[in-house]
Amino acid sequence: MSYYLSQEFSPYIALQLSVEINKRKNAYYKMFEETNSQWNRGDLTPFILQFMEFISLAFDDTISLLSRKKEQLKRFAAQLNEKVAGQDELTKTIYYLLLQASLFSGIGITMDQLMEATHKTRVTIKSRLSKIPQAHYLVDKNEKPFHYRLNMKMLLGSKE
Repeated sequence: MSYYLSQEFSPYIALQLSVEINKRKNAYYKMFEETNSQWNRGDLTPFILQFMEFISLAFDDTISLLSRKKEQLKRFAAQLNEKVAGQDELTKTIYYLLLQASLFSGIGITMDQLMEATHKTRVTIKSRLSKIPQAHYLVDKNEKPFHYRLNMKMLLGSKE
């Protein structure tokens, strides 16, 4: 089911379904017991109805999370625009992509994704990144491809 949800909707929905099931393990296991009980004779209706409720909760939680993230993005984008006001458009775009990577991705954005989003070459992106102060972004070099994201301390008032 999780695979289907991730393919048809989003991997986030599938992950959130796992979270919902984990939060309600007792109810989840009880669903199986009731379905297998001799009184129900394998009737899947109660199981399906309860499972659909789990899916609905997963969608609700995902929508709520994305709404919060959208508001954060608006707020931080306004702050970011003030901080990078004198920069060229490509540099502003890179900053914005790094901000989105910080808010919506646990690991960040790859160079290939930056290239795809900006329609610029690797050399151009690297050139712009080299002009951005190192304290403004983080690079995860633990695995290849490297992942980039905005250092949120830049927007949260911490001087670094």
